[in-house]
Amino acid sequence: MARSYTKFAPSKLSNASDQTDWNDIFACNYSIIVWNLFVSKFTNILVSHVPWKNMSVFIDSPPWVTQKYVSECETRDHYSTYAKRIVFINVKLRESETKFISLKRI
Repeated sequence: MARSYTKFAPSKLSNASDQTDWNDIFACNYSIIVWNLFVSKFTNILVSHVPWKNMSVFIDSPPWVTQKYVSECETRDHYSTYAKRIVFINVKLRESETKFISLKRI
């Protein structure tokens, strides 16, 4: 989760902070209670102006996939495709040669 700042306006946050009653915080003698009151009031103001939002983080590729690795994979794929084409062409040539030889015998 992360805070969504898409509609955030600092002036509105400041106005909301000014309009909040902070007197009960200063009236308390215990520091733990003062801290808890401050955090709860500040969190309420913050949530109303900068709400939490569920966000998904997508990593494009693992850290071990470098640009050099990607280019080597592309080169490998290019030559692999080329080799498959050559094999396919050789198979087709052999088939046509056998057909030609069989027709020649007739």
